[in-house]
This record gives sequence, structure tokens and C-alpha cells, in this order.
Amino acid sequence: MKETIQDMYFNTQKERLEKLQSQIDQSNDPQARQKMHEIQNQQRIPELERLISASRGEADSANEAQRRLIELKVLLDQVETIIEWPALVLEAKEEIERTENVVSKWGNDAAKVKKAELEAEINEAMKSKDNDFLRKRIGDMAEFRYSILWTRPEFHIFIFQSFEEEVELMRDKDRAFSLLTEGKRAIQEEDFNRLIRVNRQLFGLLPDNEARKITQGFGSTVIR
Repeated sequence: MKETIQDMYFNTQKERLEKLQSQIDQSNDPQARQKMHEIQNQQRIPELERLISASRGEADSANEAQRRLIELKVLLDQVETIIEWPALVLEAKEEIERTENVVSKWGNDAAKVKKAELEAEINEAMKSKDNDFLRKRIGDMAEFRYSILWTRPEFHIFIFQSFEEEVELMRDKDRAFSLLTEGKRAIQEEDFNRLIRVNRQLFGLLPDNEARKITQGFGSTVIR
């Protein structure tokens, strides 16, 4: 039997539930565990399976299945929010520390004032318990940190040297080696605009998660 859009949506939510259950088992968060326990006790998955099966020839069952699917999604969103919050708070604290390191080393008085304002906004967001709000504030501070780093030759050299260590992960190694050779010449000649262009191309050869690790490394406690 051909899979319907409703079938696909249901399977997506089932996969989310299984993934969230695994995360709860690892984190042992009591609030998330209680919320998931409620979902499972209400027998939502078996009931949805019955409704979706019946909905193939019955409009009322199809409508009810759609309503129950939306309810399930909302409940899983709530569980996801609970699970993500501790990791998001940790990320916020780490971003504050990274930015403090950069500002204390290279920031002027205006940068120090801006950093204090952004930190206050992050602290306010942490009180809100709103994941999206806190994520936005973390992004604002990271953007500010990079605005300072971008003016520093050390930053671009650090990024380039990090690429040298990650060459085995790059999609096109021949292209990577060619760019690394060009980047070394740019450093020797102190041509940092050229080095920036090389780094941008090297970024494109790395998996996204590895590229993020490189940019986060500069400005952390290891360079103090």
C-alpha cells in the first residue's frame, strides 16, 4: 500500500519519540521523563496507528488522526525543549567565556561595554526558560565575538593552521593541498586578504560540524 503524507508525518513523530526517549535515558532528566511517561501512558502511538489505518476509507477517522498527530507533535516539542535547555545554558556560558577572552585581549572600551550588554541579555534569556530566545542571544554574542576576531591576523592564521590538521576530513584532498600551499605563501607575504579567501574555500571542503569546531576553538580558554 502506498505511503500517504499522513503516514510519513506519523513515522517522523514516531522516530522523534524514539530519539527523545534515548536522550532522556542518557540525561535522566526527571521533568522530561515525567512528560514522556504521560505520553506513553496515554497510548497515543497505538491509538494513532488505529486511526490512521481506519482513515484510509473514513473521513472522520482521518480528521481525528490529524488532530491527534498535531497533539503528539506539540507534546514532543515540549519534551525536546526540556531536554535541550541544560545544553543550551551550558552553550550560553561557554559563549560568554569565549567572548570575554577575546574582548579582554583585543577589545576597546566600547567593545567591553557591548559585551556587558550582551551578557546581561543572555542572563535575562536564561531566566526566561525560552529556548529560541536564548539561542538568539547566544547567536548575537557569537556574531559580536567574530566581528572582533575578523580584524585580527592571528585569527585567520589560526583558522588556516587548523585546516592543516583536518586535511584528511576534506572532501577534495588534492584541492585542499593546493589551497594549503597558497595559504602558506599568503602568510609569508602577509597577504591576509588572500589568506581569508583561501580559508573560505577550505571551509567549503570540510563537513559543517568540523568547520564549526575550528571557529569555536579560537577565543576559548586555551589561547589565554
